[in-house]
Formats: sequence, structure tokens, C-alpha cells
Amino acid sequence: MAVMGGREKSITRIVASLTAIFLIGLLAGQFAEAQEISKTQPVSNVIPANPANVKYNTITDRADTLDRHPVLMDNPSAHNPSYQELMAFLKSDDTVNNKYDYPNYTCANFVVDLQHKAESKGINCGYAGINFRGKETGHAINVFPTTDAGLVYVDLTGGKMIISKNLRKGMKYFNMGVIESVKIYW
Repeated sequence: MAVMGGREKSITRIVASLTAIFLIGLLAGQFAEAQEISKTQPVSNVIPANPANVKYNTITDRADTLDRHPVLMDNPSAHNPSYQELMAFLKSDDTVNNKYDYPNYTCANFVVDLQHKAESKGINCGYAGINFRGKETGHAINVFPTTDAGLVYVDLTGGKMIISKNLRKGMKYFNMGVIESVKIYW
């Protein structure tokens, strides 16, 4: 076995040092990316099919009762479902069974949870913010762009599913009030 000379030891140390620096940089970059996602992504047990392509968009002009801004999943592989496909998805989903817990889990939380589940299953889903005439507080529901029935609104708050196909200004929305506006976020 040959003994390494001084020059060979120096080259070996340099290569080892550069390798260590490269690995530390690679790990730090992945850690920074993971931290950035965790800052914007709400706690959720929904794992998208292809996380590399999924993005998250924060709604900055709406907030829940604890002043947290909703964060929507954007899966570029998601598609607009047919009405029948949407109904099958909703029937298989259990978000409606979540418990309303003011101020910790409200309508905005129902919407974000269902939106993440739909997008992770490849179904386009948005967030519809409803403002009521003469009221400071609004309401949040999901919206799905279907291929055969247009926009379909789904409200899961309160333990039962309410499906609407036409929400518009001036319409009374159950006992919450008269709709002033509906703003959709994708």
C-alpha cells in the first residue's frame, strides 16, 4: 500500500472540504424551501399527488376570525369536473363532519380543507367570499367550475352540505343576510 505525500493529502482535504460545502449548501436550500412552504401552508393532512408542481396562494384581503389568511392549493394538474364527478367527490368526502368551533374552526377553515382535498384529487376548486349588505362579517364557501352546470357553490359549515348554482347580489342567503357581493379566489 502506498503512503500519500503532502500534495496528495492537500488535494484530498480540498476535495473533502468542497464536497462538505456542497452538501451543506444543498441541505440548507432544501431546508429553506421547506420552511417557506410551512410558513404559507396551513396544517393539513392532504398530500397532493405531485407536490413539486403544487403551489400555494394566500388570500390577502380575507381572514378568518383569528385574522389568519386562507391559503389555497393550486394544482396545475387539476381539471374542471362534471357535475356528476363533483357530486361523487363530495359524497366521498368527510369535511362536512368537521366541527364548527368559533373562533378556532369556522367557515374559512371548512373551505380551505375541502379546497385542499379537491385540488389534491385533481379537481379545480375555489374559495367564494360572500359579503352581506350592512354587515361587517361575511361568509366563505367553496366554488367548483363544472363543465356542464357552470359554477357550483358548496357550503359545508354547520354539519350539512348546501349546494347552490346561482349566487348573486340582492339574493337572501339563508338567515345570514342579503348578498352584497361574491368574490371568487382560485
